[in-house]
Amino acid sequence: MNVSKSLKIWVTGGYFDDSGECFVKEIDIFKKTESDIIRYTPPNNLLVPKKGFTGATWMGEPAKSHLLVCGFSSLYRFSPPKWQLTGILHQPCMNDLHHVSVYNQKIYVVNTGLESIDIFNEEGFFIGSYSFHPAWLNRKRQNGKTPSDKNWKLLLNVGWEGRSFLFTDNPPQLEYYKSYKKNFHQQK
Repeated sequence: MNVSKSLKIWVTGGYFDDSGECFVKEIDIFKKTESDIIRYTPPNNLLVPKKGFTGATWMGEPAKSHLLVCGFSSLYRFSPPKWQLTGILHQPCMNDLHHVSVYNQKIYVVNTGLESIDIFNEEGFFIGSYSFHPAWLNRKRQNGKTPSDKNWKLLLNVGWEGRSFLFTDNPPQLEYYKSYKKNFHQQK
């Protein structure tokens, strides 16, 4: 008896070149094949070169409901059966989105650029956020300032001692972080 094995998974990614093109691919583990489900290049105001899609989740029943996919600076909604783009959820504070989850009609987005989990309703309206950095520090970061590595621990661990909030702007100098994009949501 010949039993055909099939195990298909969908993966998110990008080509990590200057095009910023993103994809969702279906991989058949046993057949060792791949096929494109979604290929998408964000508009210039949201595009981040050398980045792609990261996390994704279904809004309901898998393969029959909207698919939410994290880009670097936006959440994208694709709809079955042809997986056409039907929505872009973006806010200027979105930077390096890594995962998305839907629970109790709420969308939870992991925004690693601001060390937060942002919450939206299913219509895309902002509900709230769990932030793991103080608001004043995130405000400075959104205005283009980056504390030195040594400075981070002091800024986050103030406690009852009334420590100084001396902020030293010291952005990373590695080639990876350099970009011609100036908006916070497009900065690595």
